[in-house]
Order: sequence, then C-alpha cells, then structure tokens
Amino acid sequence: LLAQVGIVLAVGLVTNASFFAQAVDRVILMQELAEFSRITGRPPFSTAAYVFPSSRNPITVPDAEQLADHVAGTLSGEVGLPVRHLGLEVSSGSMMLQPGPDSELYAGGQEFLGNVELVYVAGIAGHMEITEGAPFDEEGASGDVLDVWAHERLALPMGLHVGETLQIGVTLITPPIPVRLAGFWHARDPEAEFWFGDPDAALDTALLVRRQDYVHFVQPILPSRSREVSWYIILDDSKITPGKSAAYLAGFRRGLDILNQYLPGARLNTPPLDPLESFVGRSKTLTILLLGFNLPALGILLYFLMLTSAIIAQWQRKETSILVSR
Repeated sequence: LLAQVGIVLAVGLVTNASFFAQAVDRVILMQELAEFSRITGRPPFSTAAYVFPSSRNPITVPDAEQLADHVAGTLSGEVGLPVRHLGLEVSSGSMMLQPGPDSELYAGGQEFLGNVELVYVAGIAGHMEITEGAPFDEEGASGDVLDVWAHERLALPMGLHVGETLQIGVTLITPPIPVRLAGFWHARDPEAEFWFGDPDAALDTALLVRRQDYVHFVQPILPSRSREVSWYIILDDSKITPGKSAAYLAGFRRGLDILNQYLPGARLNTPPLDPLESFVGRSKTLTILLLGFNLPALGILLYFLMLTSAIIAQWQRKETSILVSR
C-alpha cells in the first residue's frame, strides 16, 4: 500500500506541471484577448469581412444577404467556433448632397452641402434612438421621394430640419434623386454587440435607408449596385480552448483564403490575429520551460520506480524462498 501511495505521489509530481501549464495558458490567453477587446471596443473573436464591389462584380442587397451565411459559415468552420452574431451593412459610398430646389440652404448660392453615404444596416431599428421625426420602420417603403434618417452629428452642423427635401447624386452633374429627412437619430447603446465600431462616429456622415428603399432608389444609380458590403461576425468565445489557439489563428488565415475564392478582394477587419500570435509564442516558451523543469523530475521518478520495484522484487523473493523451504 505504501509503495502504491509512493508511486501515485511520484506520478503526481510530474503531471501537476501540465495542469499548471494549462491554467497559466488560459490566464495568459484571457489577458491577451481582454487587452485586444479593450483597444477595439468589440468582443475578441469578432471581425468584419468586407468587399468593394465593381461594375464587373456587382453585389446587390439580395446577393449580400445570400452571401452572409456563406461568409459566416466559412469563418466559423475554419476557426472552429460557432457564430454568435451576424450583421450586414451595405453602403453606396461617397455621394454628393445638394439642397433641394425650395430649400432654405440655397441662401448664398450654396449648391453643395457635403459628402454623405446612403447606408442600409440590417436590423438597426431596435438599436436607434429617434430624437426627432418619424420612427424607422424597416419594413416600410418610400413613395416618390427617398426617406432618410440622419445622425444628429450630421444634421446639427448643416442646420438640417426634419421634413426638408434635399437631393443626392453620384456627382454634381449626374441626375440626383430627391431625399426627405424623415428623422434624426443616435445610437441607443453605442457599446452593444450589434455595432462593429462606435456608431456615433462611424455613421455620423451616413444617411440611413430601409432595405426596400435601397433596392429601389440606390442600386439603380450605381454600376456596382453597392460600393462596400460588410458582414459583421462574432464567434462564440465562451467555447475557446487555449490548446487550440494555433488552430484558431490558422483558421482565420485559411478562412480569408477561402473567402477570396468566391469573393475576390475580400478582407477581414481586425481579426484577433495579434493576440493569438502573441499567446502562441508565449505558450511555446512556457512549454519549453516546463519541459526543462520536468526532465529532472522524470529522472527522479524513473529512479524511484526502479528502486521501489527492486525492493518489492527482493521482498517477494524472500517470501517465495520461505514458502518453498516449508
């Protein structure tokens, strides 16, 4: 019994280093990801896959919606973590905002108000705080004039008013489309996971439109149908395993390569490559140090087992001799 207890203690002496290494690995990984999340303001295992369509490879809103599951599935499958959130944003790119024929902004001969974007964001209505004007009805549609919702940071400096009719075009010489300011808004919770970045900064020069309006008004005037399409993907980091960090790192890189096979020019916006690379490097160093610590302990264990085996064998030999003599 004492021999067995001694063997258990000896084996525990060697194996406890591996358990310690796993605990330290998890602490280090969590620290790396927490710092990365603090800098980006997003969950650590989140990224945005985005692409700039062209007239040769146009992307419409229905196309972007069909591609969403493929893009998220590719990253999820290669990284090895389930998808927790999937968002979609389609932008017209920079457009020329002009006052309408009857607008008071014509005062002083001002015919160019600035560059803005017409943006469709799927599921945004529940995350907007309408400060003035009509509510944002995602299922609604405009009539002859395109209804848009402007951020407060855009409306106040320009002196815009709810209900005012403006014009917007690709350039100042192309035929514009009439737009009506249906309301002003700001983010209900800028730190919610719904947003890829600070919405009050990222969308302060955007005019939000509904899906049907983007398809009906915006797509026809753009040869590429859209100028930027992005899919915001959050992977479930509650299921991460420190030992698979190298696989996660390789998965993001492999996922980007696969995306480019059916979305040429696709890119990933700040995936957690840096913290994963840093952790993998530190984990390798820690493994080498623990291996150096374990080698002498392993030698002591082998010597102890040999000594214990010899004692047991000698004891059994004496027992056998006494039994035979009797």
